[in-house]
Amino acid sequence: MFLIFDVIYKKVFFNFSKPVFTDDHEYAVMDVIFHDGSAYTSGSTYIFEWNEKHWEIIGKIFGWEKPAENNTIAKDSRNAP
Repeated sequence: MFLIFDVIYKKVFFNFSKPVFTDDHEYAVMDVIFHDGSAYTSGSTYIFEWNEKHWEIIGKIFGWEKPAENNTIAKDSRNAP
């Protein structure tokens, strides 16, 4: 699934993975990837918890970005101090 937003005359794309639920459907995990229309891309894996009315983000377990300039991964939260 992806959504397109027109932000200040620039196309922005979000890709969402299918959510993976725990057996009791209390928690879910989903990847979200952001594209700004150039070669820049970033993404994270989010953990959600159902709180009786809606899903709430309770964690972000991995974040990365790939800048347009050199097309390499610039930030990896797994290697952050």
